[in-house]
Amino acid sequence: MFSINNGKIYITRGDSAYITISVVDAEGNAFALDNSVALRGQVRSILNDDENLGFLFDADITINEDDGTATWHIKPSDTATAVMGIPYYYDIELHIGEDVYTIISSTLNIRDEVTLPEGV
Repeated sequence: MFSINNGKIYITRGDSAYITISVVDAEGNAFALDNSVALRGQVRSILNDDENLGFLFDADITINEDDGTATWHIKPSDTATAVMGIPYYYDIELHIGEDVYTIISSTLNIRDEVTLPEGV
C-alpha cells in the first residue's frame, strides 16, 4: 500500500512506489526539468546527522525531459531493513548550477508488511 498526504509518504515495507515530481514557482508556474538540473534526496531516521547515522537510502530520481517532470522510484530493497514505528525524514533538492533549493521536506512512514518475501 502506498499513499501521499500533504507530502507525507506512507508505504508498506518492501513495496515499490513511483512518485511523480513536478516543480512550480510561488505563482504556480511550472518549472520544466531537463538535463541542465539535478534532483537529489535522501531518507534518514535522524536529522542533521553528519556521521551518516540514521541513513536509510538515497532517492533514485530520474528526470523525464519529455514532460518536464521527474520520477522518484522507491524500490523494495530501499525499505527492506526499515524499522517500523519510527519516523523517517526525506527531502528533495533541486540543483541548478551552484544553487541548491530544497523543494520538499517531509516524513516517510513505513508500514509493516504481512506477506514476507519468498524464502523467509
